[in-house]
Amino acid sequence: MKNIFYIILASLLMVACKKDEKVVTPPTPAKQWQKYIGVYDVYDTAHHTQWIMEIKFLSYADIIRSDGNNDSLFMQNFANKFNIRFRFGTCTNPNVLLLPFIFPLKDKTGYSWSYSGNTDDTLTPYLENELKNDSIILYFKQSNIAFYQSEGVPYYACDCKHIAVKRK
Repeated sequence: MKNIFYIILASLLMVACKKDEKVVTPPTPAKQWQKYIGVYDVYDTAHHTQWIMEIKFLSYADIIRSDGNNDSLFMQNFANKFNIRFRFGTCTNPNVLLLPFIFPLKDKTGYSWSYSGNTDDTLTPYLENELKNDSIILYFKQSNIAFYQSEGVPYYACDCKHIAVKRK
């Protein structure tokens, strides 16, 4: 009789005890990144062209995570050619937007590029891509030297300077 009691008690405990599921709360964007989010009027100083670019925050829940820390900024229509997603970088200057190095980077029409932004705000001059009031002067390098022959397009390279002014 005691054995039956212990068996019933053990089975009740096994049914009643359930391992708590770990609740993962998405991290929030660092305050230094929130100031970049918005719509910008962008001017290409070399070609005298203008377009609209939007910087969005992609949260933990918006994207597929492979390494557990993929909160990102998404630059839509960057350089009037690219949609770029990049993870937050550690900055010693909270006003500097650290842009990634991407190779190859596909533009909206499917052509390939080499793209490099500033990846370290301790380099001289580290003030590239610095947010001042409502404007960012974006410095980056863009080239299709590795792809232009195979893709049948004209060669293009630039040390680009674009001025992005945030809309209010």
